[in-house]
Amino acid sequence: MEIGNLSDETKKIRKSLLLFCAIGFSLSQIGLSIGKISLFGSVLYASNIAAIPIVLGLIVLYYLVSFIVVGLHEYSNSYRKSREEYITQFTEGKTYTESDVQLLLTIIDREISEFQFQLKNSPLLDDRNKLQIAISEKNQEKIKYKRILDFLKTHDASLFEKIKIDILKNFVDLFLPVLIGIYVCVILFFFTHIPYNNELDGIKENKNNEIIKTDSLKGISHELRKPVK
Repeated sequence: MEIGNLSDETKKIRKSLLLFCAIGFSLSQIGLSIGKISLFGSVLYASNIAAIPIVLGLIVLYYLVSFIVVGLHEYSNSYRKSREEYITQFTEGKTYTESDVQLLLTIIDREISEFQFQLKNSPLLDDRNKLQIAISEKNQEKIKYKRILDFLKTHDASLFEKIKIDILKNFVDLFLPVLIGIYVCVILFFFTHIPYNNELDGIKENKNNEIIKTDSLKGISHELRKPVK
């Protein structure tokens, strides 16, 4: 059953969730080198730069929980409302499916059989007349539903109805953002590390020292290979 459109409040929460998920995913995949942070015109030097993924992960987690609570609440309300509307339309004869019509025909046949049994065993003329009228009305109703059933069999459901495209819509609107939020929270909390500039300088210095040592060893090796005169 298809849920209704999400409210503006829920859409804003989903938008914020996906925005911070995109920032967090980019941060974890691209990586940044941060030495200082400029905030409201002041320069703040980050003493613990590793806290940035944690803070961003907490923001994503907040919007994720908010979206789950609000989204599932709207989903349940919309599902109940859609079910009530379907029942109302069905009882008023505004909507049918092939299985529904077949069930109705079975019920009508059963009622006709009961009326016919009462007609045979009823001694009163008035009761017999009432039963004959009831049987006639049920036969007319049966003809109506048979025509509806023939129409449904002739005009088959579209491809989108067969593959349940409404289920895909529900998944994209509600459940896919939740999965994305959970994935980004995991990579931010457990698999993301932003190196501080001092760390990068140390890494570069170690690499330079290794290159110098390698060049020195190559020079010594070259000197040793020279023939002695």
